[in-house]
Amino acid sequence: MLIANNLMINSQEYSVVFVDSRVKNNKKIIDQKNNMVFFVDEENNVNSINVFNKHFANPQNHLLFSLNDEEVSFLQQCASENGLKINNDPKFVYVQIKKREVHPKSEKLFILTVFDGVRDIQIVTNTLESIEGKVLVMAKPGSFTFKGDSVVLGKLMDVESEGMLTGYKTLGLEGEGLIFSTNEQIGKDFVI
Repeated sequence: MLIANNLMINSQEYSVVFVDSRVKNNKKIIDQKNNMVFFVDEENNVNSINVFNKHFANPQNHLLFSLNDEEVSFLQQCASENGLKINNDPKFVYVQIKKREVHPKSEKLFILTVFDGVRDIQIVTNTLESIEGKVLVMAKPGSFTFKGDSVVLGKLMDVESEGMLTGYKTLGLEGEGLIFSTNEQIGKDFVI
């Protein structure tokens, strides 16, 4: 899933497309034909893309939004023409909390086991809304928040965390708290 943000600076339209935050961008590839700049690593994996003179469809008028299949195909084709690789894996998915334990080193943190429809994943969180059996949205490693923060594999007080629970504010959406859903959504992409 590719996420974008349409911007207007000095009367110039452009879009920032967030691809994979795990990619450490250390060079720019300029695509003059398509009027875009790819930020990539040494192996030509794409971190993000600046697309100039273009805004992508944003029917809900969200600050951050998911690109549709046609837009993703266009960007993948442009990347391929430049010898670049785009990771279009899901970034935000519905998961179910299977287990919740208090962190051994902090009463204010919880270790969650969540299920994404394929496998169990461990997350460390501080949210009190994280109750066993609930279905909610998780940000997987490689995703970006609305503020541009990267979601990566990490440790909190010596316990591995493979992502984070996602709330409305994290994605620049209106609403409070975490984003909940039903069992039918487990494993599906959360489309912004």
